[in-house]
Amino acid sequence: MKQHFVDVKFEVVKSNKKSHFFEAYFDAEKASTNPGNRVQIIADSEILIDRFFGRFGSYQFPFRQVHLTRVGKTSDHLSSLIPMLNDAIKEDTNTIVLSSKQPTIKACYDAFQFAEKYFSVVLAQPYAGKGVADVFMELRQPWLHRLSLVGTQAHRVNEQFLDQHQDLGLNTYRLGALRREFGQMEPDLRNADLCGIDLNAMKYADAPIQQVPSAIGLTTEEMSQIAYYAGRAERNKVYCIYGFSEDTMDSVPLGTDILASLVWYYLHGLENRNGTYPPDMNRLNAYVLDQQVADMSLTFYKDESNQKWWLASPYKERKLTQLMPIIACDYQEYALAANEQMLSDRLQSIIDLYEQSPPVESQEAKNL
Repeated sequence: MKQHFVDVKFEVVKSNKKSHFFEAYFDAEKASTNPGNRVQIIADSEILIDRFFGRFGSYQFPFRQVHLTRVGKTSDHLSSLIPMLNDAIKEDTNTIVLSSKQPTIKACYDAFQFAEKYFSVVLAQPYAGKGVADVFMELRQPWLHRLSLVGTQAHRVNEQFLDQHQDLGLNTYRLGALRREFGQMEPDLRNADLCGIDLNAMKYADAPIQQVPSAIGLTTEEMSQIAYYAGRAERNKVYCIYGFSEDTMDSVPLGTDILASLVWYYLHGLENRNGTYPPDMNRLNAYVLDQQVADMSLTFYKDESNQKWWLASPYKERKLTQLMPIIACDYQEYALAANEQMLSDRLQSIIDLYEQSPPVESQEAKNL
């Protein structure tokens, strides 16, 4: 089979799988002439890549704005992943990481910290107060802006941990509350640069290759929706799936299918991206509130093309505003501010972080 791999710094995996997927869409020449949304896939091993593409190659691939340009594997040292991700971010290439190793998500996190720019993270995971969330909050300074945990389960959450960190940018979406209004976490995913999917957040019946079997959790359909939201988010650059046992994949075909499905729905979202972050403000409708909210003059924006809402940072003189001038929100948050002169708890906590951000030089503030 003719190869179209882009020459990269890390080892390129050459799969023998023959499918319409490789022949039609894995084409570096096509990606160079029609960039669209460039994507690379990185995995733990060649075996995992072969298993993944063995299933993913049988799927339909209707995406015309998604170009898969690289496939590679990490070395035994996860630190090698950090420069891969840094290079991809600079090249405006999205990265999908597949790893059975829990520490892989920490390497993804480190790549953003080393970039020395503010960033936000969403993790779909069942617990809070242990594992990577603890590490992220401990090492949050100076660049982690916000960490949202999606699908947490009450019996696996340390309330003291939440109380200690809720004013530092930590937010959680409990599984039960999420099911009552699933779209409530979409704005946080729209704000996130890194999205991590821990398969242990799912029900064992839906993800039988998870490392910690659980009778309750997110379903395949719910996790696929999260994957779609992440793919559609213009800020997202890294999408990592982890928390599975690679050894069980041969004996449990459903396990490979869930990995392939979660990647497919991420690419589906990527196909439907509207542009870049921040969006072109000239094409958004502005809604300037007549009355102040929490002693602030607020301006909301609505993108009619996708019905998404945004809030302009009221602190133009802050460094955080330079990188994140507008905040993703929803209609309910706009209506609460417009009708009741109140901010949702979510928006209030985000704006507090803007207020705490270091000031910029006076000339920089004037140019915002």
